[in-house]
Order: sequence, then C-alpha cells, then structure tokens
Amino acid sequence: MIKVYKKLRILKNLLKKLNREEFSERRERVKVKEAELEEIQREALSAPTSENFKKESTASRELYELLQAKESFLRHKSRDLWLKGGDSNSPYFHMSLKMRQRRNMITMLKDEEGNKVTDLHRMGDIAESFYKRLLGRKDP
Repeated sequence: MIKVYKKLRILKNLLKKLNREEFSERRERVKVKEAELEEIQREALSAPTSENFKKESTASRELYELLQAKESFLRHKSRDLWLKGGDSNSPYFHMSLKMRQRRNMITMLKDEEGNKVTDLHRMGDIAESFYKRLLGRKDP
C-alpha cells in the first residue's frame, strides 16, 4: 500500500509539471497565436503565394486547436463544479438557478410597429395577439 502511495505522489508531481508546461497561460497563447495569424494574413494579402496560404492554413489550424482545448477545459471545469455543488442545497446550486432564471426571463417584446415594450400588461397583450394570429382562433 505504501508503494502505491509513493507512486501516486510521484505521478501527482509529474502531472502538475505537465499541466504547467502544456496547459498554463491559455489566454496568452491564444492572443499570441491570433496576432501571428493576423500577421500571416496581412502577408498573404500583400504577397499571395501558395507558401503564405499554407502558413495561414497551419496557423489557423493551430489557433483552432488552442481554442478547442480552452473550450474543453472550461466545459470540464464547469462540469466539475456542478458535480461538486450538485443538486444539494448549496450556494453554487442557488446561484446557477438564479442565473438560469435571469437568462430565461422575458423583459422586453417588440410590437407590430417594432417599438420596444417593457410593461408587463402590454407585453401580455402583444403575446396574446401574436398567438391568436398564429393559431387563427378567436376568444370563445
């Protein structure tokens, strides 16, 4: 059992090192790659050669891979937070519910003339008239 413990500690240190070397400073790496791609694109526009277009293609692919890795990391991080917070009665759970409610709340509608309406009663009238026209029914 002690051997397993020692091996896990060694593995932990190696994984930390790998994380620092390969996955740290994602934002900075993306910014650098975006600037590099922009410069290559300028060069390709001023001197359109097949070599410049190959460089652009390579840089674009590398930037895409960086963005995919960043997105994957953020997706895993959010999933991890959800698993830790879970459906329990935690502050994280309540915060996520509040955010979802805010995101799903209708705060404004546009009337037939394109005017923005924020009054709840007027918004109800607009919704009612919209669905009456959509369904083609009148009040019973």
